[in-house]
Amino acid sequence: MKESLFKFGKAVVEDKYFVGREKEIKQLKADLLNGINIILYAPRRFGKTSLILKVLDQLKKEGVKTAYIDLFHVYSLENFIRSYVSIILKNSGFSMKKTVKKLGSYIRGVIPSLGMDDSGNPSLSFSYDTKIPRQDSLLDALELPQKLKNKNEKWVIVFDEFQDINRLDGEIIEKQFRSVLQLHQDIGYAFLGSKTHMLLNMFMDKRRAFYNFGKIQKLNKIPKTRNDRIFRKEVQSG
Repeated sequence: MKESLFKFGKAVVEDKYFVGREKEIKQLKADLLNGINIILYAPRRFGKTSLILKVLDQLKKEGVKTAYIDLFHVYSLENFIRSYVSIILKNSGFSMKKTVKKLGSYIRGVIPSLGMDDSGNPSLSFSYDTKIPRQDSLLDALELPQKLKNKNEKWVIVFDEFQDINRLDGEIIEKQFRSVLQLHQDIGYAFLGSKTHMLLNMFMDKRRAFYNFGKIQKLNKIPKTRNDRIFRKEVQSG
């Protein structure tokens, strides 16, 4: 039986199975590098994450600093700050050990420490100064890419399942994100989501902080190819 052009049942598609998105990849790269923020939406299993990771992989090879964080796995403001800062540091190219020492001056209310995870890789942990509002720490954490980047260096940062940010502190958090991100130079942001109504409401409602913040793009299904139809018939026929 012939091998399919696609591999089903995986959240992220492996490179050799990733086909049919060349136009989208080219456009996303161009927009993000030109400072156009992207809001990319589609139901689950349409390949949003696979697509954006492919974009990030290509940009990284071209010398662009990249970062990806999935808010589906973020359950508290403290957890977001730690995760976001760890990802930015890991992808910045700087020594995490040296940079961690500066985090106390970069981010209010944060006392960082560096350890090792089960795989022997550097692992960042925080304790927090209870006298400093956690939202002040968030504002400083969001500024970290701008503080770390070199002159003329470009970053592309992706927030997947961005609508889940509302679990942290609702529209207050949205306002804080917007107040920081809108001032950044040479950093392109992409916001992905599968709960399309919630995500689009964040970016299309004039009353919301992220109104008119970027280019809204729907990801459609990849059209079935002749080979894919043949494969499906062969599978069905046994």
